[in-house]
Amino acid sequence: MLQSMILELESLPNELLLEVFAYLPSTDLLRGFHFMNLRFHHLIIHHLQSYTVSFSSASLSDLKFIGHQSLPIMAKHVKSLTLSNGDNTPHQVYALFHENALTLRQFHQLQRLSLCDVCSNDTMEEIMEEWSYLPNLTHLTLAGCYLKFDRMTGQRLIDTIWSLPKLVYCYLNIDLGHDNTVAPTAVSTTLKYLFIWGREYRENEIHSLLQQTPYLQHFSVLLRDRLEHHAIVEHSFPTMRRFRLEASQIDENRLSLFFRYMPNLCHLIVEVGLSRQPLDGYQWENLIQRYLPSLTRFQLNVSFKFDNTDKRKEQIDSLLDSFRCPFWLEEHQWFVRCHWNPLQRSSTIHLYTLPYKVTDFQFSFPIVYKSTCPNDAIFLDYHHVTELKYESNEKRPFSSPQIRFPNVNNLSIQFPIHDQFWSMMPNPQKVTSLTIFGDDTDVNITLAEIQKLIDRLPNLYSLTMATRHVFQLVHTSIRRLDLRCGDFYLDNRQCLSLSRSVLGSQCEILHIYLFNGMTVFELVENMKKLRLLTIESLYGEHLDENDDSFLSSLRTQLSSRFVITQDDFFSNVIQMCIC
Repeated sequence: MLQSMILELESLPNELLLEVFAYLPSTDLLRGFHFMNLRFHHLIIHHLQSYTVSFSSASLSDLKFIGHQSLPIMAKHVKSLTLSNGDNTPHQVYALFHENALTLRQFHQLQRLSLCDVCSNDTMEEIMEEWSYLPNLTHLTLAGCYLKFDRMTGQRLIDTIWSLPKLVYCYLNIDLGHDNTVAPTAVSTTLKYLFIWGREYRENEIHSLLQQTPYLQHFSVLLRDRLEHHAIVEHSFPTMRRFRLEASQIDENRLSLFFRYMPNLCHLIVEVGLSRQPLDGYQWENLIQRYLPSLTRFQLNVSFKFDNTDKRKEQIDSLLDSFRCPFWLEEHQWFVRCHWNPLQRSSTIHLYTLPYKVTDFQFSFPIVYKSTCPNDAIFLDYHHVTELKYESNEKRPFSSPQIRFPNVNNLSIQFPIHDQFWSMMPNPQKVTSLTIFGDDTDVNITLAEIQKLIDRLPNLYSLTMATRHVFQLVHTSIRRLDLRCGDFYLDNRQCLSLSRSVLGSQCEILHIYLFNGMTVFELVENMKKLRLLTIESLYGEHLDENDDSFLSSLRTQLSSRFVITQDDFFSNVIQMCIC
């Protein structure tokens, strides 16, 4: 049978095989086809010129095999590489580089490198020494990397990035430790796209950073919530075309500190957290006309509350009227919408430009909306939303607007769910991750309601919840369970129930809190498909830095198939990879 399938594959033309390769995970491609014959070897090399090598769903045994067998041969052909030490692949970087004769410099054609959740100081130091040997590197992403660098090492990390000779794009979501800042002393003459998250910056720090990146065109940054009385660098940034600013508080004076130095800005994105009073249309019009003559695209997303909730309707109408002058409706055709929950006296009000271009949306049922658009029906589909949080405390029927979210992948739910919810979700088959808020004290959460919900999500892979109903649920595609919600700690009896349940029997990735860490042995014995287990114990086996007795017990009693480590950043968490 296998030989027949191989012959059928070999009969396909190269163009069709390359198209098939594009749909295959990197793990399957390198493990399944690399050693078939010389033709497939060359086809894989051709594939690597255009596609990212990513091991987002790889098991530890696959990583060890690929790192030992395939990558040493194929590394020199890889142009884009993504590695993650996240919840689902906590030992990926270690498995590829430390357990094999691999180094990052072997990927000497590499143009794009993405590292996620690398929280080990030693590992990051090794990698940053290696990327200086990648002469073609143009794109670098460091996402969710929480480190404990001293100031000197943190400075060296940033300066090595700004010194990369061809770097054009850089995304940094990192924490370098207490009171460490991302402030390069080196000057990059190649960086054009810079996105920095994970830390708020003062105005003068942002200006200093921009001075070290003189050819920057696209820039995203978090602004500190309070205006600091520091000297502002008087320096123009004529190359800046796109600027994204996120803050919890802004005013005209703070914004003018940036806009006056960006005369050629074409695209402005501003996101403001829960502020007390938003800028109105007249204030925005004044800023844009005064400082941004070249602006053609404007995206605004503001969440706020009025101090006087008794006059909310009048205040919302007044705010929207300020966006109805000719500057907005005729000259630019920039329309805005407000939505809020009419039944909550202190409901958060959301104001944003249309179409809505943010990836997440919080829907507090019921909502009403008003907008400045003459035809609201054309902006009812929120195509960019991939993460939807739906919550409701209202059981009675209520008519909400027929907005739709056709591309949701990650869904978070608070019961009860109203029938109208499903009219908002035209493509439930796209949902792969579900989080259910609440626990067994919530009278709205029943086994029947949860089962009904997941039955309507046929491609659900990951389920996060904090209720014992999980032991009775049935679903054919769920392979990841995260029960670390609230105070849902499992005792011995519940661990046994979980391991014998339908979801437990098919689970590959499990994240839990335990009353007693020794119940781990029952879990790994009974859950035959488990390949990754993350645990945090409540009692006697606390996993602090000075007590590794529980860790030693696990390593002694379990076979070498189990790779057992503490989390690099959170020392009270143990991760177990099963080969």
